[in-house]
Amino acid sequence: MKRVAIPLSLLGFILIGSSNPQESSYERNERQAQPEQKDIRHEGGGDNRGLRPLRISRQGRFLVGGRTVSLSGYKDPSINGDYRVEGTYVRYQWPVEVQYQYPLIMVHGQFCTGSPWETTPDGREGWQTRFIRRGAGVYVPDLVSRGRAGWARPEIWDFDTVSFPTMASSWVTFRMGPEGSYATDPALRRPFVGTQFPISSFDAFGLELVPAWSVVTAARLLLQPAVQKVVEGVGPSILMTHSQSGPFGWHVGAARSDLVKAIVAIEPGRERAGSPLTSAEIASLARFPILILYGDFIKGSAQWTFNRLENRGIADQIVAAGGDVTFIDLPKMGIFGNTHFIMEDMNSNVIADIIHCWIVSKNLADDEYNVCTFERGHIASHIDDEGPQSKDADDNDT
Repeated sequence: MKRVAIPLSLLGFILIGSSNPQESSYERNERQAQPEQKDIRHEGGGDNRGLRPLRISRQGRFLVGGRTVSLSGYKDPSINGDYRVEGTYVRYQWPVEVQYQYPLIMVHGQFCTGSPWETTPDGREGWQTRFIRRGAGVYVPDLVSRGRAGWARPEIWDFDTVSFPTMASSWVTFRMGPEGSYATDPALRRPFVGTQFPISSFDAFGLELVPAWSVVTAARLLLQPAVQKVVEGVGPSILMTHSQSGPFGWHVGAARSDLVKAIVAIEPGRERAGSPLTSAEIASLARFPILILYGDFIKGSAQWTFNRLENRGIADQIVAAGGDVTFIDLPKMGIFGNTHFIMEDMNSNVIADIIHCWIVSKNLADDEYNVCTFERGHIASHIDDEGPQSKDADDNDT
């Protein structure tokens, strides 16, 4: 197995100022209302060498999937009729200067739409824009039932219950703070010491969260197939997953290894949508490079300890089949404080640059400004095994 480490010098990246794009009236009013605050839209750490102005050559949206359902015989005549349901919305942008061999598909997790990729809760540019500036075309879907993909009548979707995330459960599940540390009053909340999440914007983050199915039927029947339809609609691509969509990526990558050229799995959750990966699927996943990345505060969380170990086991199986897997625990690289929403943390650009340099190391993107250096003698993956964990961990669907 080939492993290319990301050098610790990445931790020392210094933000280089860039010119601000035209701001909206909302942004201007917010800035004028708080003149003591600096413009943070381009912050988040990282190395800004090689970042291009945000020049878009083409953008748009399309929908994939969908079916027509005919309802009839209901006493209420407003129910009867044909309905188009179960499409997935996909928004895309391509830069003028393309430096990536294939576009990125950024797939959201549970209780989310594509919004976490777009802009952070405190107003900084998100990974969608960061990677466009690096020269990647980027596709961001809202999967079936989320955001702009729409919903369906209960007569059509009658197979599952819907879960509504509370602020307290989100605080703990997404590792903002330990159990019992959330409070309605922001001043009384006790986040993890050293957290990278913009805690003062946690209430804004809460507005991003959406209802979602609470058990597995929808994931198996609709969400995982939706990811595959997006890949088939985009074509050859690099699949970036987060949380709930992590296991979808394994199955879809195995089924369409002809189209998936790499997987970047950000804190993948546990398998719930179907069944454990088969030996044939493992063999398919060994055909392209994979990066798995986890943040901080996992020790002490039964849920995330189990999720990490399950995906570590998947990585080991792929490696045994001859695959190329890099498994990164950020604290073991000296990067501390990252929550489950790494793409929204205050050091999000640092992590984006690690991912970019990994993609460069796989010859899937160009690095004409020599942002990335590689210490090939250092192995940054598969270190410090922990013992097995009980499957009785928190049963949240992430």
